[in-house]
Amino acid sequence: MIPAMRAWLSAWVAALAVLCVAAGAVAQEPASVEDELSSLRELVLMARYEEAREPSRELLARTDLSPSERLAALEVRALLQIAERNTPGADETLRELYSRDPDYRMSDPEASPVVIDAFNRARAARPTPVPVQIEQSADVVAGDDPVVAIRIVDGQGAVTGLTVSYRTEDEVDYNRVGPRLRDGAARARLALARSSNASRIAYYVEALAPSGASLASVGSAAEPLWIETGESGDGAGGGGGGGGGGEGGTTVDSGLLGQWWFWTAVGAVVVGAVVIAIAVATSGSQTEGSLGSGVLR
Repeated sequence: MIPAMRAWLSAWVAALAVLCVAAGAVAQEPASVEDELSSLRELVLMARYEEAREPSRELLARTDLSPSERLAALEVRALLQIAERNTPGADETLRELYSRDPDYRMSDPEASPVVIDAFNRARAARPTPVPVQIEQSADVVAGDDPVVAIRIVDGQGAVTGLTVSYRTEDEVDYNRVGPRLRDGAARARLALARSSNASRIAYYVEALAPSGASLASVGSAAEPLWIETGESGDGAGGGGGGGGGGEGGTTVDSGLLGQWWFWTAVGAVVVGAVVIAIAVATSGSQTEGSLGSGVLR
């Protein structure tokens, strides 16, 4: 029996060791952002405010939060501060929240009147949006749709998407395309009707918050940027459409008046007429007859 017991105990010790290693690996794996947000919401709901303070700070200190996750973390932080009657802190947190997304809506529409009022006041104050800088350039290739290349230079942490609105010069309404934003850059193809012969395309670019609110733009519906395609499709981003000679310029067929030989013949006729007129005038001023030479007076 002793050997059997020893084998049984050894098996249990080995199983426990495996479980401990697995538990340690799980413990070292960082919790997801959604898990942290759920834990913080529960702590605030249970009035365990002191336990929620430091985790809320640590969550907002993370640099890997998406724009939507950061807004959710700011909301939980503001809820905690309102619950603790930390009005200055809550105002500051909500100011940052609405500077990142002017149209942000609370995740809990059935919150207490005090909470709803604090969020509504902060939203109505319309704090200055976070600085967002957009760089863009248009590329036009003959026979293909124009492509607008966009890059978020500043404020990428608040931008969740882009929209490019465009129309041809003979259209009234804008078409819209939402290119996928990757690492702060995107490319938008402006699909045109195959039958379109427009040489100018109006467009503007907007950087969007998670709610869809515009944080920054280049151009606008009233004052758009222009792509000058010209007949050859060359030129982009507000360049001149070209009207003189050279490729893509406009040539004018002037018919007979544009032929060199026509003007040469006209010149010869004019010169001949002048010579004849001079000869006639000269012959009329001096005559020679049978009475001898003399000058007519």
